[in-house]
Amino acid sequence: MNNGKSFWIKIIALVISTTGVIGLYLEFHELRKTSKYALEQSELMRGNLKQSYRPLGIPSAILKEPDKFTWEFIEAEKENKFGIGYPQYLINKGSGVLTFLGFIAYLSDSLIDFRNEVLKGKIDDFRFDNVVSEARGYTILPNDHCGPWSMSWENLDFKNQYHFYRLYFYLDQERNLYDTQNVMTVNFKAAYIENEEMKTDVLGITPRKNDFHSYNNQERARLVSIFEEKKHNLATFLK
Repeated sequence: MNNGKSFWIKIIALVISTTGVIGLYLEFHELRKTSKYALEQSELMRGNLKQSYRPLGIPSAILKEPDKFTWEFIEAEKENKFGIGYPQYLINKGSGVLTFLGFIAYLSDSLIDFRNEVLKGKIDDFRFDNVVSEARGYTILPNDHCGPWSMSWENLDFKNQYHFYRLYFYLDQERNLYDTQNVMTVNFKAAYIENEEMKTDVLGITPRKNDFHSYNNQERARLVSIFEEKKHNLATFLK
C-alpha cells in the first residue's frame, strides 16, 4: 500500500518538475524573442538616425546642372595622341554635414565597376586627386559645395569613346565613411588632320547614374591598406 502511494507521489513530483521545466523553457524562449525584437528595433532606430544626418555627395561640372560636362583639350607630349581635362564640384545634397576627404580617378575604354575593382585589388593604376592636405577634412553643409577639382589625362589614343571614373570619399558627423562613384561616358569624333596636327572633338556625353555607398569596417580597412601601399596621405584621412 505504501509502495503504491509512494509511486503516485513520485509521478506527481515528476509532473510538477516537468511542468516547471517547460515553463522555464517557454519563459526563456519568450525572453529571447523579446530581446531579439528589442535588438532589431534598436538597429532600426540607429539606421533611421544615421539616415537623418547622412550626407550625399553629388559631382557636378556646373553647379546647377549636374549632368553637364565641361572639358579642355590639352596638348599631348607624344605624336598622334591627345589630352583632355575636366573639372567637377562636389555638392552636398544630403541631410547632414559632409566632410570632404578627396577622390581617386580612372579612365578606360570599357565600362566597369571601378569601385569594386579597386577594393578587390584588380585595378591599381588609378590616379589620386591633386587636393592639398588643408582642403581634406573640409566641412560642407547641406546644399553647399567644394571645388572645382580638376583631373587631366594626357597622351590618349584617338578612340570613339572613353569612360571617365571618379570615386569621391567623405564622412558624416559620426565619421562613418561614404563614397560616390561618378561615371561619364564621352563620345569623340573620329580623328582628323588640321594644320598638320591630328585632332578630335567631343560629340557628346552620357552621364551614368551616380552610385552611393557606405563602408563597413572591413572595407574601410581594405581601402586604407591600398592607399598606404601607395604611400598617399589620403589613407590617413580615411582612418
